Amino acid sequence: MSIVTRFAPSPTGFLHLGHAFSALIAWRRAREAGGRFLLRLEDIDPGRCRPDYAAAIEEDLAWLGLDWDGSVRVQSTHLAEYQAVLDDLKARGLLYPCFCTRADIAREVAEAASAPHAPDGKISHAPDGRTPHAPDGRTPHAPDGRTPHAPDGRTPHAPDGRTPYAPDGRTPHAPDGAIPYPGICRRLSIDARTARIAGGEPFALRLDMPRAVASVGALTFQDETQGMVACMPLRFGDVVLARKDAPASYHLCVTHDDAVQGVTLVTRGEDLLAATHLHRLIQALMGWPEPRYAHHPLLAGPDGKRFAKRDGALSLRQLRARGQSPTEIRAMIRRMAPDGIFHD
Repeated sequence: MSIVTRFAPSPTGFLHLGHAFSALIAWRRAREAGGRFLLRLEDIDPGRCRPDYAAAIEEDLAWLGLDWDGSVRVQSTHLAEYQAVLDDLKARGLLYPCFCTRADIAREVAEAASAPHAPDGKISHAPDGRTPHAPDGRTPHAPDGRTPHAPDGRTPHAPDGRTPYAPDGRTPHAPDGAIPYPGICRRLSIDARTARIAGGEPFALRLDMPRAVASVGALTFQDETQGMVACMPLRFGDVVLARKDAPASYHLCVTHDDAVQGVTLVTRGEDLLAATHLHRLIQALMGWPEPRYAHHPLLAGPDGKRFAKRDGALSLRQLRARGQSPTEIRAMIRRMAPDGIFHD
């Protein structure tokens, strides 16, 4: 099978050395195997993406000597395709409208930690789906003022029965860094949802994670560094797949496009390894093929800090304006790259 890789930046700024490093890895893997290297622009966030950045990405890659096969896929021109996926998931009862703000979610998570639990260890909820409170509106506590636990004294667990912590012992977060959604609006009735939508209340569309996971069963994905990885998407809660300011989420669009474009090897930074648990679930839900993954270390400067737009990392344009050539830039990347990335 011919290898197909891709580089898929968001045009929210100019490319820096970290971007060039990722692009070079994907380009080399394809070219060395006689495969195809694709360029995709992930521009579904209209508030941050700009046409001038999109044009600069293509120009900078060409200047660096990285060519791509076929036309550039621009996500904002394929919104109808993403909507069709959302419609499919909604028709299968896997999506629901969520009216919560970030403050609502943070408050619910805090309250749930101290809420009373049923004998099975689950949180008891009021008829409206929210965490119950004492008559004075305060979160109920045990008589000694301590946070209550299940009858066996254990900490409450996530829907899959696991302790709600990540493998490293830290509190888990969704792939986008948000607090895992506790399913507040999942408990709303159909009538309540309909009434709130009719009233013009803004909402996002969330994936019903327990139902989605139950519908596909156990999943794994293959990563070149990690080996065979067991997927654990439940720990991320009910993730958002669409909202008012973004007609489809990164997670939905990237998995859709990898399938449509026939990508067989996804090379990307190790910061996206956690997101692969969710991506594999979406692939299984939609019957899309599963690519192989190669999550690589992030490129860091002499100070040990990773290159990032938000930290003002030097762009390729700035280095170019200083008189550095494509050859010098590529040599710089190779010197800074972790051992084992480039073999010659």
